Amino acid sequence: MTTTVPQEPTRPPTSSPRRLATAEERQRVLTVYERGDDWLTVTRYNNMSRAAAYQLCKTGDPSPPARGGARASVVKCTEEMVTSCGGCTEDGGHAVWDIG
Repeated sequence: MTTTVPQEPTRPPTSSPRRLATAEERQRVLTVYERGDDWLTVTRYNNMSRAAAYQLCKTGDPSPPARGGARASVVKCTEEMVTSCGGCTEDGGHAVWDIG
C-alpha cells in the first residue's frame, strides 16, 4: 500500500517579469532624476530594474543600451585600410592588391 503526500501548490510570482523599458519610460525616469524627485519610485512603477535605472542616471542618455554587434576593441580594420580598399577594383573589376 503506497500513500501519496499532497504537494503544496506553487506560489504565483510576486512581481511581473522584467522587460526592456521603452524610450518614454527611460526619459520619464531621467527627467524625474534631473528634477531631484524620487526617481526610484518612478522606476518601480515603470517596471524597470534598479540596475538599469542607476545606469541610466549615471550616463544621462535615455537611448536604449546597445545589443550585439562587434565591439570596437575587437574590430581590427583601421581607417587606413578602408581608404586603401577604395581603389582595389579599378583593374577591370578584378581585385588588385599592391602589397609591398
